[in-house]
Order: sequence, then C-alpha cells, then structure tokens
Amino acid sequence: MEGDIQGLNEYVAQAMNVAVNYAPQLALPIVTLIVGLWLIKVVCTALKKAFARSHMEATLQNSIETLMSIGLKALLFISVASMVGVETTSFIAILCAAGLAVGLALQGSLGNFAVVFSSYFFVLTRLETLLKLAVRQAWCEKSRSLTRS
Repeated sequence: MEGDIQGLNEYVAQAMNVAVNYAPQLALPIVTLIVGLWLIKVVCTALKKAFARSHMEATLQNSIETLMSIGLKALLFISVASMVGVETTSFIAILCAAGLAVGLALQGSLGNFAVVFSSYFFVLTRLETLLKLAVRQAWCEKSRSLTRS
C-alpha cells in the first residue's frame, strides 16, 4: 500500500514538473487562439455592418461572410498549431488538396457562382448607365420639341 502511494507521488511530481516546463510554451498559443477568435468575430461583425450599409444581396452577403470566417479561422488554427510545435506543411498540403478536389468536383457550379458574383457588380453599373442614357434621351427629346415649336 505504501509503495503504491509512493509511486503515485512520483507520478504527480513528474506531472507537475512537465506542467511547469511546458506551461509557458502552451500559454502563448492559447492566448493567441482566444484573441484570434475574438478578432475574427469583430471582423465578421464589421463586415456584416458594412454589407448592411451597402444594401448588398443577402445571399451574397452570407456567402462572403462564411468564406471570410472559415478562411480566417483556418489560418488562425494553422498558426496556433505551428506555435505549439506541430509541423504545418502537411496541414497546408491537405488543405490545398482538398481545395483542388472540391474545385474540380464543383467546376461547373463554381463557374456559375463566379458569373453571378461578378455580374451582380456589373449589373448595377450597367443599370446606372442605362438610366443616365434614358434621362439624357428624354431631355434631348424635350429640348427638340421646345426648339421646333
């Protein structure tokens, strides 16, 4: 019985020694993770407010917000893993391979998404130009009718 207690005391002392040695190495990554997640939340909130002021389409807003959030969190987790001491080259290779696989699988759909995304911005510009042309034409028609009379 006394040998068991002595063995347990040795394990506890060893665990305390390891905790004291590795606590400073784990403190900075944990603080970085907490602060990073908070900053990502702040950035996403600011992005939502900016989108609300711009009156952008809701579907496009959600897509951009989700992509931004996931991308920033992936970069944060890779950075924290690197700080802990994990080799991150394999993570980056896996993410690249997954991105390539998803991109090839959804090749047509991503092309359609890109068309919708880009056309949203160009349609507004074209509508504004068409409205200006219509107003100018109406003004010209009115001025012609005034000069003829």
